[in-house]
Amino acid sequence: MEVKINKDIRQYSESVFFGMSMRQCIGTGAAIVAAVGTGLIFRHRFTEDVLSWLCILAATPFALLGFIQYHGMSAEQALWAWLRSEVLEPRMLLNRTNNLHLKDISGVLAQKQTESLGRTSAQQWVDRHLLRKKTQTQMEVESHDENPG
Repeated sequence: MEVKINKDIRQYSESVFFGMSMRQCIGTGAAIVAAVGTGLIFRHRFTEDVLSWLCILAATPFALLGFIQYHGMSAEQALWAWLRSEVLEPRMLLNRTNNLHLKDISGVLAQKQTESLGRTSAQQWVDRHLLRKKTQTQMEVESHDENPG
């Protein structure tokens, strides 16, 4: 004899009928009632194949309400959370950052932008290349100036 124990006690659900919880039984019962009701109401208006699809469409929401869980919430809790966040209390998210590095360097960036206005990309590349050469020669001069003794 083996007893199944869930690793997380919060995931425990008592089985009522055919291994389903009470919530799932109620959802399944409501889906059956919706399907049978739809079949009885529309049986003279549609053919059997269309009527079967109508019954499936009528039963689906009730069945889903019994079985769906989203982030640990039941279907109606998740639906209520969505309704509150999107319809009743929507909030506009703003992209406000507190980037201290950008604040510090913004002056340098503005200066570089004003220097580069009106210059072609080729001219900017030449300036960067010359600056790189200048810094390399300065580093070589500094390394030769060191007194080893």
